[in-house]
Parts: sequence; C-alpha cells; structure tokens
Amino acid sequence: MAKRRVNSRSSVRFREAAPRKIMKPKEYIKKAIRTESTKDKKFVPGHVPARLEHAIYGLVTEAGELMDQIKKTKYCGRDFDLVNVVEEAGDVMWYLAVLCDE
Repeated sequence: MAKRRVNSRSSVRFREAAPRKIMKPKEYIKKAIRTESTKDKKFVPGHVPARLEHAIYGLVTEAGELMDQIKKTKYCGRDFDLVNVVEEAGDVMWYLAVLCDE
C-alpha cells in the first residue's frame, strides 16, 4: 500500500493511502463527460466546434495555472502547494477528456 504525505504545521508525517481502483482512459472520459455542460455549444459550419474550442481554451488555461505553481515556488519563494498541483492536474485531465471525446 502506498504512503501519502500529510502536512501539518509542526511536522510532516506519512499515512497509509487507501487502495484505489485504476480507471482506464475510456472510463475516465465517460465519467468526465457526465459533468460537462453542453449549453451554448452548438456546431456552426465553417467554424471550430464550440466544444472543441472550449476544451482547448480550458486545457491551456489549466496547464498555465499548473505551471504558475512551479513559478511561485521557484521564483517567488512560496511554499510548494501539492494540493493545488493535484487539483490543477485534475482540471487538465478533465479538459483533455473532453478534447479526446470530441
């Protein structure tokens, strides 16, 4: 069983992580698409499909936010926020799932 790092104000300790089921990409895409809003995403001939455009904008934006965490740690001297990195990586995965489903 893998160990997970747990941060506290005074020390860093490790705890056992619960076993997780590993999802296959198709299963992740299917589950991610359930949360997608399709409002105002109609196809207009001769244009980039709105759903595809939204996925690409979101993917680039979230990847930038992920990189921003590294920048803040490396150049601004802030603490590395692993929770934020994991959240941003999850957002990147979500937009990638929409893109792959298009």
